[in-house]
Amino acid sequence: MKFRVVMVLITIVLVGTGLVHRNNSLAQDLQQNDQNQSNHDHDHVEVLTLTEKARHNIGIQTDKVAHRSIDRVVTTTGSIRAIPKRTATVTPRWNGIIKQVHLGLGDNVQKGQLLLELECLNLQIGQIEFITALDRLQVLVQQRQALKAVSAQQIRLTLRQTQINYLQSLITLQQKEDAIQQTEQLVRVRIDIELEKLTSAWLKAYVSLSLAETELQRTQALVQEQISASQDLNQHQAVHSQAKNELAIIQHKFALFGIGEKQLEQIVTDQSQSIPIWQLLDLSSGWQQLVGLVEEGVQLIQVKSDREMAVAEVSANKQHLLNLGISPKLIESIQRNRTIETFEQIADNQLLDNSSYLALLADPHQLIEIEATYHQAILANREMKQKLTAWGLTDQQLEQISQTGEIITHFQVLAPISGQITQQSVALGATVDKNTVLYSILNVNAVWVEGEAYQQRWLQLGKSVRVRVSAYPDQVFGGQIDQISVLQDSAKQTTHFRVALDNTNQQLRPGMFANLAVVLDRAEAVLAVPLKSVLEDGIGQFVFIQELVESQQTQCYTKHEVAVGQRDDQYVEIRSGLSFDDTVVTQGNYQLLQALTQPTPPVDPHAGHSH
Repeated sequence: MKFRVVMVLITIVLVGTGLVHRNNSLAQDLQQNDQNQSNHDHDHVEVLTLTEKARHNIGIQTDKVAHRSIDRVVTTTGSIRAIPKRTATVTPRWNGIIKQVHLGLGDNVQKGQLLLELECLNLQIGQIEFITALDRLQVLVQQRQALKAVSAQQIRLTLRQTQINYLQSLITLQQKEDAIQQTEQLVRVRIDIELEKLTSAWLKAYVSLSLAETELQRTQALVQEQISASQDLNQHQAVHSQAKNELAIIQHKFALFGIGEKQLEQIVTDQSQSIPIWQLLDLSSGWQQLVGLVEEGVQLIQVKSDREMAVAEVSANKQHLLNLGISPKLIESIQRNRTIETFEQIADNQLLDNSSYLALLADPHQLIEIEATYHQAILANREMKQKLTAWGLTDQQLEQISQTGEIITHFQVLAPISGQITQQSVALGATVDKNTVLYSILNVNAVWVEGEAYQQRWLQLGKSVRVRVSAYPDQVFGGQIDQISVLQDSAKQTTHFRVALDNTNQQLRPGMFANLAVVLDRAEAVLAVPLKSVLEDGIGQFVFIQELVESQQTQCYTKHEVAVGQRDDQYVEIRSGLSFDDTVVTQGNYQLLQALTQPTPPVDPHAGHSH
């Protein structure tokens, strides 16, 4: 921007500020010189030139002319309040005597920091009881482990013995099977021999009977012809009767084998073909029925009875294994491979968790009783530990007591939150109880701003709020409405609302008054400057622009009148007088205005001359 300038040059440097004063005669010369160069009317612009030292002393700050959104805001007032949940009252958890005080009123503390130390008799007794309970628990642990190891080994031995019994019964059954086969073969041989003997005897008796019948018939004929005497007939009749009786006896024996007269006649008829006697036997119900005919048959019956007993024993042993939880697959492996499982790979606890195995113990109640006692001791130890924790002992302290067996005589009172101690009611040597208030601690890392509004309709949760306090006039604290009261102040006809603010730097203090700007909505961006850069002199509104200069020693500031439009709590719209990216003064502009309006001091005759 080019201007026809009436330059007010300030040539005398103020002592201490470095501010250069106006020179009216020089300015008039410049104005006359400028008017001689142009026939047009021009704006009147005033310029100040500051040294670097003057800028620093005044505290000049600038900002750019830019397009910014002018928010529609509602302003109100409020006050800073502490958040109740960030306030803590410290009381002891036990009765005792204060032995050492580490922090006092006004000190800043961190959560968990040591405040003071107490001596408490009840806590010392509690620790002794805790140590005693730990010792008892340790003894029970050792006894329980030893008993479990012995019980598990007893279960393994019993399981192995049960498998051995089953395997032995299988071997016995096999032996009985083999004995039956051997005895059956022996009985068969004996029966075969007996049958052959009977066959020979029957053939002999049959031949004898045939001969006796022939002789008897011949004698009868001779007697009838009176060739032979009656005595001869009687003799032959006796022989015939004897032969018939002998044959009947042999036939009876064959009948016991199931061989009748027809089969015997077949032997005689087919004698030339040598039919085996076994083919004539009726073995449909088994040849075992013939064992009673030989002495070895009794032995076979006994062996078969033993086999049935062996089968029953195998079945009983197998069922015992199944009842103990032995899998059918393992039982099959024992039967097939003739090997047993040792159960050494199975952990003691796994064996003892099987209720079926517990029945194998000689005295399972002993294990059950020690388990119950062990769990009761654990429960008692846990309750005692929780009691000590509730009294304020930390896990680290309890671990230290457990490891060393030594009690802690002084107990620490720690800060429950971070903050500042705002109240102290402790004295060295004082006796305190659980109701004694030792400290009050306030944390202001976050605060509330409580405001009030006359029109409730624009109050909405989540609305952005800009907060300012007089202690930091150039700083804006941003937050959102997080609570709106359901009650209305009947006297003021206002509604209270609350804004939560982050206060990590602890600049805001409870009790401060605050100005609040609630952002209702945002408009489109317009050319705007910070609100505090625009000044008024009763005639119009103006700003100071920082001009671009080549010198780094001085800086020029030009007063420019502006036309403004809408504004909010931060920015004001510039409708004319400035261009985008101009640099305006936001702090120190009042001092610049004062420098322009103050009377011109006398000129130092030596100013600007070197000596």
